[in-house]
Amino acid sequence: MKFIVRFFVPLLCSFYLAIIIGQHLNATLSRYLLLGVIFFWLFNNLLGTVYNKLLKGGKFDAKGMLLCGVISLSLLVAWSSTLIPILTPISKWADITITALGTKNDKSASTEVWITALNNGGVPYDFSRVIVDSAWEIKNNKIASFRRQPAVLNLHISDAATPYVLFTMHPWSGKVKITDGSEETIVDLYTPGENGEYRYDVKNIFVKHGTSHVLPVISAVLSFTFFFILTYIIFLLVSFRIKK
Repeated sequence: MKFIVRFFVPLLCSFYLAIIIGQHLNATLSRYLLLGVIFFWLFNNLLGTVYNKLLKGGKFDAKGMLLCGVISLSLLVAWSSTLIPILTPISKWADITITALGTKNDKSASTEVWITALNNGGVPYDFSRVIVDSAWEIKNNKIASFRRQPAVLNLHISDAATPYVLFTMHPWSGKVKITDGSEETIVDLYTPGENGEYRYDVKNIFVKHGTSHVLPVISAVLSFTFFFILTYIIFLLVSFRIKK
């Protein structure tokens, strides 16, 4: 009994909270794991106190459990879209098109466009995986266009998680057009003096949900179990205070 209360229940609660909060925050895998560890520690300590003071050697309150079950079910029915996590397989991706226009600021010495980095979920993208035509060149893990313009480059970002692209800004830079879904942005990359950077945050993330008949049931059961445990802890604490 003690093992279930001190380990299994905190594990279940932390798993639920990490998933539901992580989905609303569009978290990466590392952030899911961090949330899980934090919530496991919190519930492990909370339930340790509850077990020692309220459950050890005691009996479960059948009427209280029934009441908590009804409350939990009502909460999930009323706010199912918010409180029940989506456990179906999800694929996310982004497609952007970068066009070196071949035009420039009157003060610029050239029309160069340098892509210095593509970051996805905090991880640098390896440009050696990018397929480029003769209008683009890959140098020192950077992609450059300085001839045969306009030059078009299509980038597909799998498992997209807050991706962004960095461009170099210097006295030889030209203008670039970034097509992100239905949005188009034209940026003048020219800057006098020292080199700088322009960051473009990808806005359009495409999401596709897979199909599963089992996972939605597991998600609903997990959600109900979490709220049942939470409401029963509250019930025990209130009952303890009243009796005291």
